Amino acid sequence: MKKAITILALIVILCASGIVMTSCGKDSTDYEHLREVSWEGKELTINLGTNKSTGCEWTTKPEDDSVIDYSINRVFHLADAETMNGEAIGRLEAGFEGKGAGTSRVICTTPVGWDGTGEGLTYIVTVTVNEDGTIENAVGEEADAAPAENASQSEDKGAAAEENSAQSEKASLSLEDYFNEHPDELENMKTSFNEDEDYNELAELDLEVKENTLSFIYKFKETYPDEQIEQFRTSFKEGFEGETPDDLKAIIEEIENAYGVDNIKLYMEYRNGDGTEIWGQTFE
Repeated sequence: MKKAITILALIVILCASGIVMTSCGKDSTDYEHLREVSWEGKELTINLGTNKSTGCEWTTKPEDDSVIDYSINRVFHLADAETMNGEAIGRLEAGFEGKGAGTSRVICTTPVGWDGTGEGLTYIVTVTVNEDGTIENAVGEEADAAPAENASQSEDKGAAAEENSAQSEKASLSLEDYFNEHPDELENMKTSFNEDEDYNELAELDLEVKENTLSFIYKFKETYPDEQIEQFRTSFKEGFEGETPDDLKAIIEEIENAYGVDNIKLYMEYRNGDGTEIWGQTFE
């Protein structure tokens, strides 16, 4: 189950390429200063204003994954065209799931400021979780810089890295072999996505595994005309530029560590409602 949850949490950037449509009219949201924290049940959601054009993109990381960890909910929502004014401005909606009793922080950072200069931004969300994983309270605050790791955290990470490395060396099965032995995990991931109204309004997700390639295939529920498809292609290409390939490399590493399999590739594909391919790309 832990491995299945890991993959679900790492479906992240799949919707960030522009699948989320924007409405007409002027958007009044102040994206530069957007910081919102909300929770319901076990799910914590952090909304952060993002400017992909300048590299002001958020990395979000729980300090203690036994208290709070990633969930499937991670989507980039573009602002409307008038608000963007030629820039890829929007909001990152990052989700986390309560795991066990305790208090932990989610450290959110950008490499640069909103305009692409400076040392970057830091936003820290302190979360209190109950024994059953439900969120009791969450408070966010701006910080001057991300907190440094203490010695024990570094040692723990070093030990975990060594353990993961050893597991990878011992592993002889491919990712396809693993899912052939655990078919319910792949099916549960698809079901979780396709039953979530926040994700399935426009498209349906299919997951395929061939050797060590994990494919995410989105099929729009509507068949769009050629002129709109060209706009989608441009949006998808731009959505997977910049820091996104680096983020995907980190995701690949997480999957490799979770399954003990090296040389994993991620393939992203979007299809029109009639089944024709709009855009596809492999990341490794």
